[in-house]
Amino acid sequence: MIKPHFSKANMTTNRSRLSQLWHTAQDLEMKIGGAIAISAATALLIMIGIPTAEDVFGNWNNIEKQERAQAGVTLLQTIATSIGGIAVFWNIVLARRQMAIAHRQTELAQDQMEIIREQIINDRFSTAVEQLGNNQLAVRVGAIYALARLAKDSPRDHWTIMEMLAFFLREQCPCPEGSTGRRLPSHVPKDVQAAVLVLGQRNLELDPEESHLHLNHNDLRGVSFAKGDFRNAYFYDSNLSGANFYGANLQGTNFFKADLSYANLKGCRLDGAILNKANLRTVKGLTVDQVKMAEKWEKAIYSEDFRVQLGLSATALSDLTHPVARVATERE
Repeated sequence: MIKPHFSKANMTTNRSRLSQLWHTAQDLEMKIGGAIAISAATALLIMIGIPTAEDVFGNWNNIEKQERAQAGVTLLQTIATSIGGIAVFWNIVLARRQMAIAHRQTELAQDQMEIIREQIINDRFSTAVEQLGNNQLAVRVGAIYALARLAKDSPRDHWTIMEMLAFFLREQCPCPEGSTGRRLPSHVPKDVQAAVLVLGQRNLELDPEESHLHLNHNDLRGVSFAKGDFRNAYFYDSNLSGANFYGANLQGTNFFKADLSYANLKGCRLDGAILNKANLRTVKGLTVDQVKMAEKWEKAIYSEDFRVQLGLSATALSDLTHPVARVATERE
C-alpha cells in the first residue's frame, strides 16, 4: 500500500533533540548572563564604588559637619546607581530568556499541531485507500473524492494520490485482449468516471517533473475526459472507443496503438501528442490542423477521406493488418 511521506517517529525524535539543544543553550545563556552580571557588579564596585568610598572616608575629618550628610548621600547614590545598572542588565537577561521561552513554546505548539495534522492526513489517506477496495459503489466513489480533497489539503501527497487513482483505474478497467465493442457513456461505472474526473482536474503544477499518468492497457470505452487536463498521460494500447475528449488538453499525450474509434476529439489540443498506430478511423470532431500539431501523425490509422485531406497516400497495407483497423473495416 502506498503511504504518504509522513513519519511520526522521525518528527518526534527530531523535536526531542531540538528541545534538548534549546534547553542546553538557554542554561548556557543564563550562566553567561550571570557571569556577566557579577563581572559588571565587580567592575562598577572597583571603578566607582571603592574610589568613592575611599574618597569620602579618607577625607571624612576634613569635611565640614554640614557636608558629611551630603557626602554620605553621594556615596549611597553611587552604590545605588551601580546596583541599579546591574539590576537593569539582569532584567534584560531575564526578559530575553522569557521571550525565548515564549517563542520556543510557540514553536513546540506548532510542531505538535503539525504532528496532529499529519496524523490526521495519514489516517484519512489509509481510510480512503482501504475504501477503494470496498464492494459498494457508493463507498468507492466517496473514497475517490476524499482522496481528491486530501490532494488539495496536502500538496506533498498530491502525486502519490494521483498515482493511486491511476492504479485504481488499471485494476478496475483492464483491457481484455481483442476487446472492440462500444460502450455507452451511461454504462460507464461511476467510480471509474469519478477517478478520471479527479485526474483531469488535478493541479499539474504539483506533478513531479517528467512524470506521467500511466493509463496503459485500460478499457475506458465511453468515459468522459471532457475539458480535463491529461497532458503527458500514457494511453498506450488502451481502448478509448466512444470516449469524450471534447475540449481536453492532450498535449504530449501518448496514444500509441490506442483505439479511439467513435471518440469525440472536438476542440481538444493535440500539440506533441503521439498518434503512432492510433485508430482514428471513425473519430468525431477531428481536424487536419489538430492532427498536424501531433507527432507521428502520419503513422496513425485514418479513414480514406481523411487521409486525402491530410495529403497522405491511399491506405497502407499495414493499416489493414492492425487488429482494430481490421475490425473497424469489417464493421463498415
